[in-house]
Amino acid sequence: MLTSITICIAIVLVLFFVFRKQSKLISYGLLVNQRNIKIGEHQYIIEQYRFKNAIDSFHYYRKVVSDFSILPKLRHSKYDLYDWNFTYLEFEPFSIRFAKYGDVLQCIKSVQPISISDFESDYADILKQINS
Repeated sequence: MLTSITICIAIVLVLFFVFRKQSKLISYGLLVNQRNIKIGEHQYIIEQYRFKNAIDSFHYYRKVVSDFSILPKLRHSKYDLYDWNFTYLEFEPFSIRFAKYGDVLQCIKSVQPISISDFESDYADILKQINS
C-alpha cells in the first residue's frame, strides 16, 4: 500500500516537471533556450525563440516590438534604423532588448530597472555568458 502511494507520487512529480508550462516573455515561436544570468549587479532573463524561417522571424520581431512599444511606462527606445535587427525598450520596472538572427528571435530582459546605456554596456558580457 505504502509503496504504491510512493510510486504514484513519484509519477505525478515526474509528469509535473516534464509537462509544466514555462513562463515566456512572448507568445510566438518555439522557445529553444531560456536562462538567467547576472552581470555585476544586473540580472537578466534570456530567451531565444525559433521560427520556420527568417521571414517569419522578422515578422514576429516587428510584431513583438510593436506589442511592447504600446505598453505603459515606456521611457526610452533605441533601434538600428538601417538594419532593424535589434531594439532596446526601457520601461520603469525593466528594460528589454529584442534581436533577430536568421530564424531566431532573442529577448533579453532586465529583472530590475536599468538604463539603455547600462544595458548596452553589459551586452558584451551577456554575449560571453550566452556563448559559454
